[in-house]
Amino acid sequence: MEEKLLSKINFALAQAERSKFYKQRKIPVTISNIEEFQKINFTEKKDLKKSDPFDLLSVEIDDIQQYHESSGTTGESVSVWYSRKDMQEAARQLRDKDIKITKKDIALIRFPYALSVPAHIFTGMLIDDGATIIPVSRGSMVTPYQRVINIMKKINATILVCNPSEAVVLADVAQHLGFDSRKDFSVRMILVAGEMLCDGRKMQIEKLWEAKVFNFYGMTETANIAVSCAYGNLHISSDYYLEIVKIDDRKAIINTGKGLLAVTQLNKEAFPLIRYQTEDIVEIKQEKCQCGNQMPMLIHHGRFADAICNREKCISMLDIQNQIYGNEKLNPKYFRLIFQGGILTIIVEQEEYMNIVKCKEIDLPISNEVKYVSKHQIEPINELLKITKLRKANYYIKNANEKESD
Repeated sequence: MEEKLLSKINFALAQAERSKFYKQRKIPVTISNIEEFQKINFTEKKDLKKSDPFDLLSVEIDDIQQYHESSGTTGESVSVWYSRKDMQEAARQLRDKDIKITKKDIALIRFPYALSVPAHIFTGMLIDDGATIIPVSRGSMVTPYQRVINIMKKINATILVCNPSEAVVLADVAQHLGFDSRKDFSVRMILVAGEMLCDGRKMQIEKLWEAKVFNFYGMTETANIAVSCAYGNLHISSDYYLEIVKIDDRKAIINTGKGLLAVTQLNKEAFPLIRYQTEDIVEIKQEKCQCGNQMPMLIHHGRFADAICNREKCISMLDIQNQIYGNEKLNPKYFRLIFQGGILTIIVEQEEYMNIVKCKEIDLPISNEVKYVSKHQIEPINELLKITKLRKANYYIKNANEKESD
């Protein structure tokens, strides 16, 4: 097994060394054992952000199919390249034997198509498997929420592809428009990615839509790393070598417990990453899964930036959400967190039917309090239903009394 892994790592090293970025870092072209590999310096996000986009390329521009960017909404971004082969492989990495797609399926994709990767690779996978695609990109003025819900209804979409939070919002919007998300739609399966998903929230989404939820873990820089099976466990793709780095020193590799994830891509052509520190907190489990998949399982604890850490402990977003969604007095559709002065405040949007005894705090090893706000205070559905007019080319001056057509 180790010999096969070393062969894959050496392929990745040789491919990475073709880029100016890794050539300057003087990485070895081959290694003979994992100990040698672990002497290679980590690649950090800040290293990628300050690099020229073309320095990261390991193939000729002729071989590139797509360019994407990660993060950097308000600051520096990471440039990411995908060759034609990379895009095909990224679509393949989304597949799992428990996710059964047919030619009769109609998939509504609600990920944004601009710069991020998920919409594109899900499109590739679903088309390859014969499904029909409805591209209703989130953030587009062309597809406001009301239009999306109406399309889902009239076209009988059977698969919804989006962020976990978007699946909740769409169900809420449907209800606001007079529909029952469980009975009035044909959705049988929901494919979610882009956010940490705890079991309680997964169950909530499944209940809202009466559909099976499958979770995916990855990022723009790497494409998809793990897919959940029918039992909800994320199984790691053999196309990646993952290391868990101790949180407090960011150097030592640990075999058990949660730590920071470092990723090495084993078959990427255009933009190979070697020991890339993702800033995500994860665990890896080697246990056997009921689904029969032999690959190790990944537990995603969320981003390090969202965790509450000190020298004694690190409370991850998964720890927090497990308590929020595992508490029958809470289980909210929407919540927000404020950590200030050593106290974590959980703000919960209260559903109209909530007349049970309110929870004052949740079970966490830090001081916390729960505060309640009225419905639509956190997620104002009425605001989401407002339609911003799409700018179109117009070469005529309308008469004052003439109404402009849609």
